[in-house]
Amino acid sequence: NAWNPGDFIHYLHREYTGNFDVVVAVERFDRRGIAGGYGNAGIHVRAGLYRTDSNEPGEATQVPNYVNVTYYEGSDANRSAIEIRRMAAGEGYGNSAPYGQGTEINGIIGNFGSLRGLNAAGELIPNTSPSTSRWLRVTRNGQTFTSYFSYDGENWVLQDGSAVEMPNMPATVLVGFSNHNDSGFGVPPEGSTYGGNGTPTQNASNYGVLRINHLGDYPLPVEVEEVSLIVSMDGDEVLLQWPSTGWSLQSATIPAGPWSPSQATVTMEGEMNQVRLAPTADVQLFRLVRD
Repeated sequence: NAWNPGDFIHYLHREYTGNFDVVVAVERFDRRGIAGGYGNAGIHVRAGLYRTDSNEPGEATQVPNYVNVTYYEGSDANRSAIEIRRMAAGEGYGNSAPYGQGTEINGIIGNFGSLRGLNAAGELIPNTSPSTSRWLRVTRNGQTFTSYFSYDGENWVLQDGSAVEMPNMPATVLVGFSNHNDSGFGVPPEGSTYGGNGTPTQNASNYGVLRINHLGDYPLPVEVEEVSLIVSMDGDEVLLQWPSTGWSLQSATIPAGPWSPSQATVTMEGEMNQVRLAPTADVQLFRLVRD
């Protein structure tokens, strides 16, 4: 688990220095029901992997951190997002208000897109979407960390109370994705540093299976359509051709510009724009820009 006794997690991370804006899309999260306890997964920011002032296994993991996760509690997939944090080394956790999976964003609730079935007859849960993921986002601005969540990666909800000043976070931190399935509704085995949740027993066979996407910087990279400016000779003329929608022709006399819209006459042939030019001794450069 990741809670007051210590952070016992799987953690994929890299270093970030200074301000950042990172995101992950959790497309699906399966874990053992009821006995699976409290499981969560999401963006996890840490001051370091371990403390340097303690060799006790649990205490050594208690570094300052800031986390935005989607959360299972007991048998319910009941939290689309919740922000939690440890303000200083060795302290317990605090958190802001959770957002249940029934929270609507633009009329859609937070059921995973592949888990929308209402019953065996094939009816779907109302207000769900096949494309829904639980998008989690964390920003840093100076020492202030803030959390957001979304179901489509475009329409975001600022999580109330999640903007937290973290004075013990260094300039360079670890940022990544963490997940865990805690020990279930049970007490820890003898000698365990983890405090457990509920009674009567631990469950050693807990597991969690996640499918994630888009782990990294936000905004997401724009997928650029590949397009070519086709240059050919047609008799004594130079023929320029390019797709008729989405692109405009610019011209310049040197590569550094300035570039400006081409003044050449554009005609259309099928689904292609074209320009015909008479060869000259002057240098003419052309490029396409997205409309």
